[in-house]
Amino acid sequence: MSKLMKIVLTTLMLTFPVFAWSEVTYSFKGDFRFRNEQVKEEQVSPLPEADQFRQRLRARVGGTAKINEKSEITLRMATGSSSSSEGNTTNQTMTDYYSKKGFFLDLAYFNHKCSDETQIWGGKTPLVFAMAGGSDLVFDADLTPEGMALKYKHAMESSEVFANIGASWLAERFSATGATDNTDVGLIGGQVGFTQKFESYGFTLAVANYNFSNIKGATAPTAKGNTLVGGAYDKEYNLTVGDLEISTLVSDVPVALYYEMATNSEGGDYKTAGNVGVNIGKLKDPGSWLVKLDTREVEKDAVVGVLAESDSSGGGADLRSTRIAGFYQVAENTNVALTLFKGERFISSTTFTADYSRVQLDFNFMF
Repeated sequence: MSKLMKIVLTTLMLTFPVFAWSEVTYSFKGDFRFRNEQVKEEQVSPLPEADQFRQRLRARVGGTAKINEKSEITLRMATGSSSSSEGNTTNQTMTDYYSKKGFFLDLAYFNHKCSDETQIWGGKTPLVFAMAGGSDLVFDADLTPEGMALKYKHAMESSEVFANIGASWLAERFSATGATDNTDVGLIGGQVGFTQKFESYGFTLAVANYNFSNIKGATAPTAKGNTLVGGAYDKEYNLTVGDLEISTLVSDVPVALYYEMATNSEGGDYKTAGNVGVNIGKLKDPGSWLVKLDTREVEKDAVVGVLAESDSSGGGADLRSTRIAGFYQVAENTNVALTLFKGERFISSTTFTADYSRVQLDFNFMF
């Protein structure tokens, strides 16, 4: 073989991967949050009030590979914990004498666009369901479910209809000897909704059903307010959830009022939950601001506590709480936030209701 031919073949071999991958495009993004937090919680007498001050951080970084016109893969790593009782948080407390902090797989999923209106997700995905005003009554915003989901939306001139379906795993239980329960625990959810925009305002209305299959008798990662017997769930959870959001402009300031309610048909005497709130303003350019206010009441078995919002009155169920948060855009991709939670725990109890408060000062950076 001539020297020239060797050079040509070598060049083709080295450049082939470039041609083979030339249609794949990549995008990367992340965020970092530094938090100062103080928590005060009333204890059963004669114990003194629990008073905790700590600093925490959250770091997330990931990227998306667009493989072709229809399919893309997203991966993201985040701080937090691999514990099954902390799937609803990516916070990492600063402690343990400068120990190294863990990074975990937070997202890993495909998104296949079947059409302009329909998408299929599979893997460890974001939440597929839409929540009015960003409400986290049933599902914490940091949750990343594991399974498959379908998203559909059909846009018209000034309105849109949408539907979301998700089937995810909570616990895969198998014993080759049959010595333990082989019944897996999962969540099957469906949501339909409608959005309408008028000249001066708009609204979104959605209704969903979330059926947690085989959860009664399954070991709970943590109680988080729910009724347990021997460490296992004592109730089934079949939730009907309604969301309503009304948005408008007041003196050119965006305002969104929202309400989310949930009822567990299997929850016995303590089966309802509700969250009403308002968002005023919008973070955009330096100097912009946002104020968020919501108040909620969650009975003992209205939601699955380990999946619900993690900060209000300690998070989970069996609580009432009011949250006031203010955000200010300091610079591009940088904002500071101050949040106050004030509420009570054990509201379904007839003997003791505990006062609870939490204050958070956050410095947020996006890249």
